[in-house]
Amino acid sequence: MIIAATDGSSLGNPGAGGWCWYLSPECWRAGGFTLGTNNQAELMAVADLLTETATVADDLLIQADSQYVINILTKWRFGWKKKGWKTGGGKPVANLELVKRLDQLLSDPARKGKVSFEWVKGHAGHPLNEQADSHAQAIARAYQSGSPREADFGPGWKSGKESTSERTSDTPAEDAAKTAKYRYPEDPRETRSQQNPVAPAAAPARPLYPQLEQNPNPKEYRQGRYLIREHVLTVPLYHSEVALKLFPDSAKNPVVNLARGTDIQESGVQSELFAVTSSSAETSVKSPGKPKSSESNNQFLPPWVDAEIRKTNIQIYAREIAFDDDENRPYLIFFQGGPGCKGSRPADWSSPWFGAALEKYRIIMLDQRGTGRSTPLDNVTIPALGSRAGAWLRLMRADQIVGDAEALRRALGIKKWTVMGQSFGGFIITAYLSRFPEAIEKAYITGGLPGLTKVNRIYEQTFAATARRCQEFYALPGMEEAVRQTCAHVLEHDEYLPNGEKLTPNRIRQVGLELGRSYGLENLRYLFEAPFVQTGGKRHLTQEFLGQVGSRVSFALDPLYALLHETIYGNAVPQSEVEPTAWAADRIREKAPGFAQNGDPLDYEQPYYLTGEHFGRWVFAQDPSLQSLAELADDLAAETEWPVLYDPQKLAENQVPVHAVVYRDDIFVPRALSLNTGRVMGANILEKPDWHHDGLRASGDLIISWLLSN
Repeated sequence: MIIAATDGSSLGNPGAGGWCWYLSPECWRAGGFTLGTNNQAELMAVADLLTETATVADDLLIQADSQYVINILTKWRFGWKKKGWKTGGGKPVANLELVKRLDQLLSDPARKGKVSFEWVKGHAGHPLNEQADSHAQAIARAYQSGSPREADFGPGWKSGKESTSERTSDTPAEDAAKTAKYRYPEDPRETRSQQNPVAPAAAPARPLYPQLEQNPNPKEYRQGRYLIREHVLTVPLYHSEVALKLFPDSAKNPVVNLARGTDIQESGVQSELFAVTSSSAETSVKSPGKPKSSESNNQFLPPWVDAEIRKTNIQIYAREIAFDDDENRPYLIFFQGGPGCKGSRPADWSSPWFGAALEKYRIIMLDQRGTGRSTPLDNVTIPALGSRAGAWLRLMRADQIVGDAEALRRALGIKKWTVMGQSFGGFIITAYLSRFPEAIEKAYITGGLPGLTKVNRIYEQTFAATARRCQEFYALPGMEEAVRQTCAHVLEHDEYLPNGEKLTPNRIRQVGLELGRSYGLENLRYLFEAPFVQTGGKRHLTQEFLGQVGSRVSFALDPLYALLHETIYGNAVPQSEVEPTAWAADRIREKAPGFAQNGDPLDYEQPYYLTGEHFGRWVFAQDPSLQSLAELADDLAAETEWPVLYDPQKLAENQVPVHAVVYRDDIFVPRALSLNTGRVMGANILEKPDWHHDGLRASGDLIISWLLSN
């Protein structure tokens, strides 16, 4: 049995804090924060210990001097969970994200009966507790004095031949890069080690995530008739090469003016293709052209990439799928839609498009950075990054994902591969073609040709497309009235979603995301066909309706999708002055008829539409799973130093065969802008009127058949 003590300290409560778990002088770990409570520190210590020992088969006894922690983990959490994470008095559970994380760690079937807790009296001479308390207080004092980098955060977990953080250098980050190990599991219990557990509130002088060695012998297993091979490798958090490849002749991002041109007309709305002209008075390059280098405050090295970021590594995970009898098929890497979504994990790889593609290729399913098993960022791990969270989030865009893909290609020894992307995955491919076209044999893009334009223009077109699609929905008998009545009802009567969130008209309208799907109208009709029930002479929304709405609008499972969404449009192509996205969806919706946030649902002289893929500041205020991230979202919306995503000249010079499907009624990726981008890169484009944004899922057999025939 392993016996360890945990403790936490907060100077001022709340104030600067530290936490520690302690087994022996050779096996302990600590971390801290600038502002937090004693209870948070106590919980963080236990969470980190459970994470660090996730692959250990021995029983674990945790000694703590906090009755609060022991009661939560041995008694209270079970009842709270049944009540939707509410206390017996109906109040929200304090420190909810930490409690949920601990519940997840303790609920692992492999740990059933393996973890126990023992209360020990603090400051009473208990040797392990005294050591944990001493280290926790030392870390708290270091944070309070503003010098956490001078503190000792411990050697980390060390047992037998394993040593994840043996100190061999003066710099913890350098040490971790030299000594961290990764080994594939030898028994089922150890599969948890591949989930990249994250220490809450780890010290900034020490990498938050394990630094992993590239694994030369990937784990293999069979799933039906297919052979699955898992790849895990270490990559830099910041790939400087992706910027050098975009503008190799300049030490800084170039500055250009965007001269407005016109192209396709659709539904009375003029779409735009931006021509690129140099900011220099003596040069003018017709669309699209490469700008001349010039001075600006838009630095080649983004201001948030400091020395600590440059020496930080992250884990990238990819799953390779192939027929187990053929090692000679070429590689195809698939980029998932998103942003902030992990690679697909189908139960049956022979279904929809996968099976057809596997007849020709070995498929690589990449978990994009920040998702799945690639150093995941969520409601627990993002706050744990502290002041560095903003820098990390800025490095989750398409350009850095391209750097990860290139690192994987080179690690696998692949000369060229075929790339395929759906939705945001197509944005990644466009950034890839702007930097490493020599690495790509062929490109397949479905619903993902990005607009080479500014964010305002994109939202103008998506709101217009959403309005048209919503009008189709309202043509179904009774649907417009049902939407208006439910929205009017929650203005006058309090109704709550299962997570305790008070329902508002804008949250109801957010179910309009369904409008972008092939069977979205039918799904929404079923949702709104009977939203009310009469009880005691009063009208209420049904529990089924509330549950369905709650499941559709909550971002508890993918907060990164909401947090990063507007960032994917920041500085798409070179500009004379990079403008912040500045909550563009909020700004544009107020100008779009029928979308105003405070519109009156009972004003029948004005349209009143459901919304689509439009994330505003209000979402972070209302969704409980996003509230802790609201300040970070504001920070991202104000950013004016985004690196350029796409190079129009390289795209115009593109020699890589690109075959793209454009969904004519796509409400998420505007058709007109997609056709313009396809024209720039010389893409072979297929359009069909009956496909929507989920065409690859709904009609995957037809789409993949066309793609593979080219």
